[in-house]
Amino acid sequence: MNGVFDLADIERRGVRARADAPADAYLVSTVNHTVHCTVELNSAEPHQTFTVAARFACFVNDAVVLLQNGCAHAADQLTSYLYGLVNLRAELAKHRVTDLKSVHAVLISKAQAEVELRPPSIRGMTVQRPYLSFVPRGAPDLVTKSVGPRSSEGTDG
Repeated sequence: MNGVFDLADIERRGVRARADAPADAYLVSTVNHTVHCTVELNSAEPHQTFTVAARFACFVNDAVVLLQNGCAHAADQLTSYLYGLVNLRAELAKHRVTDLKSVHAVLISKAQAEVELRPPSIRGMTVQRPYLSFVPRGAPDLVTKSVGPRSSEGTDG
C-alpha cells in the first residue's frame, strides 16, 4: 500500500509497516467453507411459514475480486439468493405446512429445477449448489431434505 507495507520474510505470513502508518485491512480466508443460511417463506396459510435451510460449500478463487465486488459475508449474498428463488416461493405459497409430506416431491423438483437454471454465484468464489431442507414452522417432525450438492463447474461469475 503506497510503498509503506511489505510482506514479512517469514514465509509470507505477515505484513509489516512503520508503527505510525494507518491501514484498513481485510482478511479473507481461502480455506473451504460451509455456509449455512435460512429463510422464512410464506405458505398458503396466514402466519404459517416454511423455513428453508440451505448449506452451501464455498471456495475462494480470488480474494481481491471477492472484496472488490463487496462480498464481506457470503451468507448475506446466499440468503438473498434463497429469497430470490421466486418459483420455489410461489410453489410454497400454494401449500399448507401440514401438507409438506404429500407435496414434498413437487417441492424437490421445483427447487432442483430453479437451482439448476440459476445456480448461486459470487464473483471470486465458487459456490456449489446448495443442500436444502424444508422445515414447516412449528412442525419439526415434518422436516424433509432435498436438492443435494453437486460438483461445481466454477460458478464464480
